[in-house]
Amino acid sequence: MLTGNGYHTHYPFLAAALASRPTGPVLELGAGDWSTVMLHHMCDAQKRLLTTAESDAAWLSKYLPLASSRHLLHHVPEDEWNTYRVAPPAGEALRWGVVFVDCYPSAARGPLIERVRPYADLIVAHDTERPEVNGYEPLLSSFTFRADFTLVTPWTTLVSDIAPIW
Repeated sequence: MLTGNGYHTHYPFLAAALASRPTGPVLELGAGDWSTVMLHHMCDAQKRLLTTAESDAAWLSKYLPLASSRHLLHHVPEDEWNTYRVAPPAGEALRWGVVFVDCYPSAARGPLIERVRPYADLIVAHDTERPEVNGYEPLLSSFTFRADFTLVTPWTTLVSDIAPIW
């Protein structure tokens, strides 16, 4: 049963994305009590790099105990999402295995997805039930492969240009 006031309705798609793409670094755009901890443990078990970027420095500080050589944490001021480096770190890989998008402000999400698209195998976007708010459409519909998890609100969408979702 999904509980937590809707804050982790992305769990099924995010966990499935990591399981279906068990290699390559992972990028989390927006830290959260549910996603950051889950990604940390899954990526640690898979021995892969996780980069978490968050606009609220105080919120990000909650996750500093998770920082390690395989879990990097970056503070990105709200007005700097448009210049945040979305390419994978040099020497790691040419592509992100999985990118999770759930950052604030929500208006930054669509542009971030567009910028990270050339570098991502799978992109998981949260809060997709109101695409006009987060600037998700028509962008998400332009991907080759798409799956929407709409059983619970907020919705989650998984997209890819390179491989079938499952």
